[in-house]
Amino acid sequence: MTASLLHQTFSLKRLHKAKRKILKQDTLDNDFIKPSFDAEPVFTVKSDFVDISWEQDIGLLSNHTQYFKMLRDKKINRYVIETNKLLIRLDKLICDISSDPEKKKEYEKSIVPWVADSDVPLCPGCAKSFGLSRRWHHCRLCGYVMCNSCSFFISYDFARKLTLPAISDDQRLLQKSSPVSRKGSAASLMSVVNIGSDHQNLRICKDCNMLLQRHDKMLDLKNHRPVLVQLYERLRECMSEVNKLVPQYKEMIESLNSGETDYQLQDVHELKFKITKLAERIDAH
Repeated sequence: MTASLLHQTFSLKRLHKAKRKILKQDTLDNDFIKPSFDAEPVFTVKSDFVDISWEQDIGLLSNHTQYFKMLRDKKINRYVIETNKLLIRLDKLICDISSDPEKKKEYEKSIVPWVADSDVPLCPGCAKSFGLSRRWHHCRLCGYVMCNSCSFFISYDFARKLTLPAISDDQRLLQKSSPVSRKGSAASLMSVVNIGSDHQNLRICKDCNMLLQRHDKMLDLKNHRPVLVQLYERLRECMSEVNKLVPQYKEMIESLNSGETDYQLQDVHELKFKITKLAERIDAH
């Protein structure tokens, strides 16, 4: 009797376990078939792409263009200010070039104060210590210290090119024999006349050289006209001249056809020949 009751109890327990297992499996199947709309999007993997079951909203957009322009403008303004300072000092340096080295050195120190040698134990460019074999040298435009290996040199011709960008080489040659002056740079023009040697150089540092070279490139880009622009300008000149001559040619033809004697036939042929040549030049461009 006792064994029979134990067997029935064990069978009921197994039945309850199987029932709970079946119910749990049904619950999982129902959750998979009917997902909640509050849940995360379900991705269905297909053959070649991943498809989203419903459309998603666009997230937060952020535009940093104005912030970038603000940073760029600050950087450009800083470069412009520093470059203008160097050009002003450069213009002063080439105004009065003394043949006496001591006077020349004192004049260069008066343009911009030099940093004391004792304040710079190492070269900022190569980080090597100064001594008997490596002497202190100063930039003539900012007064900073560097060694001879880290120094850059610019000629006075290059300096005059930067301080007088709007004057061509031919005009500078004419100014040597004429008293023409430019407002604000009369001393610079006098220095062009007084300087007899073109082999003198100015010692500058790496940073000043970078700013001057960048300014020189900007001047070249500003003054240089591409070949395509030059051809287009010539084309426009020819077309403008043709537009002026064609009405005159028509007037001469109408005058001759009406029997008037204001124009000669030879004049009409010459004008026609000129218009034809201009048309050929236009076609060539």
